Amino acid sequence: MALAGCAGSGPRALVIGIDGLRADALARAKVPALDALRAQGLSTVAARTQLDAPALSGPGWATVLSGVLPPKHGVRDNDGFARHDHRFPSFLARAQAAGRRAEAAVHWKPLAASWLAGEALGDVRAIADDEAVLDAACRMAGGEARLLFVHFDDVDLTGHASGFSLDNPRYLAALEATDARIERLLAVVRARPRFADERWLVVVVSDHGGDGAQHGPKDAPNQTIPLVLSGAIAARGELGAATQADVAPTVLAHLGVPIDPAWQLDGRPLAR
Repeated sequence: MALAGCAGSGPRALVIGIDGLRADALARAKVPALDALRAQGLSTVAARTQLDAPALSGPGWATVLSGVLPPKHGVRDNDGFARHDHRFPSFLARAQAAGRRAEAAVHWKPLAASWLAGEALGDVRAIADDEAVLDAACRMAGGEARLLFVHFDDVDLTGHASGFSLDNPRYLAALEATDARIERLLAVVRARPRFADERWLVVVVSDHGGDGAQHGPKDAPNQTIPLVLSGAIAARGELGAATQADVAPTVLAHLGVPIDPAWQLDGRPLAR
C-alpha cells in the first residue's frame, strides 16, 4: 500500500471506537491487538459511560466526541443528533480548527451523516460495513491526517442479534474479528516512513456495554466500558478513574491543542 502524504513529524492520534463493547469481554475473547495496546500503555476495564442519559450510542458517542455530558451536548437518544448543541463540537472539529487535519471512517451512519459531515473536517466517510470502514481507515492512516477517528459497529450488531453475553460465542467472535481489523490498521500506521518521529497516541473506547440483547439501563453491564491509551504516553499500567468525557481533552492535549476553559469540557486530560 502506498503511503502518500506522510511528510512532517509531530504528535498524531488514532481513536478507535468499538460500539457495544462490554469491558469484561476483553478477558474472555482472544484479542492480541488490544492486549498489546493495553500492555504498552494505560488501560482500565472500569471506565464509565455518561450517566445523564440511557446507555445508548447517541449520547455515548456524543460524549466521547465532544468531551461534555448530555445536559450540555443535548443528545439523549439515538435520534437526538438533530438536537446536538453545536457550541460543543467534536474533538475532530477542534483539532481541525487548530490546524491538525482530522478525518473519520464511521460504520454507524447517524453519527457521521447527522453530525460529523456537518463539521469542516478533512474527510468523513459513513460506511455501513466494518470491513469497508477498515479499508477507508487504512487509506486515511497512510495519509496526512494528524487525527483519525474509526468506528466499528459489528460487536454491537452481534449483541443485538444474539446477546451481549460473555457466554455468547458469536459476541466474542465479533470482538475477535474487530481485534484483527485493529491489528491490520495498526500495521499501516506503523509502516509510515516517519512513524518513529510522529508520537502516535492510540485510544480505544466504547459507547456502552450491554446485557441480554439490548442496552440502555443505567447499571454496571451497560455503563461500564474499557478505555485504552497506548503509544506516546509516559505511563504504563492501570488507568485510574476515567469516563467517556476524558477522551476529547486527552486527545486534544496530546496534539498540542490548547484547551480553552470557555469550551466547558466535563472531561480532563489523562496521562499527562
